[in-house]
Amino acid sequence: MTSEAAPSSPEVALKSCCQLETPVVSLNEIAMQSFLESDAAPFPGLLDFHIGSTNCFPELVFESAIEEAGFIVLVHGLDFGSGFRHILHERRNGQGAWLTIRGGLVAIGKTFGTTVRSDWLRTTTVEQVQQLFDINFADLRLLAEQIHGVVMEFADVLEGNGHATLGSWTVASCQQGACSFVSELVSTFPFTFRDAYVLKSKDLPSEYAEGSLPDEQGVLLAKKAQLVASEIHIRFSRDSTLDPAIRSLLVFEDYEKLSGFIDNVVVAVLRKLGIIECSSQLNSRIDAGDTLASGSWEEVSLRAKALVAVRDIVKRYNDKHKLREKMLTAAQLCNYMWGGLGKLPAFRAFPRHHTPTTLFY
Repeated sequence: MTSEAAPSSPEVALKSCCQLETPVVSLNEIAMQSFLESDAAPFPGLLDFHIGSTNCFPELVFESAIEEAGFIVLVHGLDFGSGFRHILHERRNGQGAWLTIRGGLVAIGKTFGTTVRSDWLRTTTVEQVQQLFDINFADLRLLAEQIHGVVMEFADVLEGNGHATLGSWTVASCQQGACSFVSELVSTFPFTFRDAYVLKSKDLPSEYAEGSLPDEQGVLLAKKAQLVASEIHIRFSRDSTLDPAIRSLLVFEDYEKLSGFIDNVVVAVLRKLGIIECSSQLNSRIDAGDTLASGSWEEVSLRAKALVAVRDIVKRYNDKHKLREKMLTAAQLCNYMWGGLGKLPAFRAFPRHHTPTTLFY
């Protein structure tokens, strides 16, 4: 008798978010339907939406597609810092988290090369991180330490698993598809990719009525790990020169099963659309720029309900347009909300929740 395979991290993420009982955030189905009927949900352009070029680092030269895939893992392992957005704007002439991280990655590629090896990862210091990412300021020291922590975990894994490069580890780990690859990232790099929380009813802020909430609820989001799989797939699925053997490793047949990548931009878009409804207390805190602690009821509830909203919008969108073959996916919708709607002036100016201690967005 064959036992069933354990659910993948994208499956666990969606199930845990759907099951989360929280008095902090809810979804508005009427607003969801209004969005689907508005010009903000374009068809068919939404199906093909991607953020800019598939090669986000034209300044850099890669040894091979395999090593570029490894670099993409490094890129999105370091894709965080949104909680330092306002400080970065002040210190770096208006550049926010992603442009700061991207600039540091270009500096890494030019200093150490684009093949991610454990030797230069291991010897990197916090002070070097400050220089490479141009964040040598006292109020950005924590960000530098967080980046350094990720770099050290990559070094630990490569040294401990016998892989010469992160590209080698990547192709060895993604042979069973996108969802399996996400699970590998989450289990192998817990500091960098796990993005999991336990919400305890006793920790619910006193302003909320506890009701009959479970004593503990586990929530997995795996935001960056899912983003890595998506970006590798998109990058190489559009490369007509790719060797077929490499394509079979880096282009995922189960890409559509990713459940989405939720950061504070996607949350803000959904909140502005009225699809996410927060308690009056939480709305006030976000609008005032208060810090939400990573793993808190507020922060996790926002992202968890956003993941459920993405699932529901995708299903309604595909049903509305009777899509059965080329269907909208959660990954495409998240990309559109982050790089499409999220870049429009009205959405860009809308308050985002603020969590400096998170390593996941």
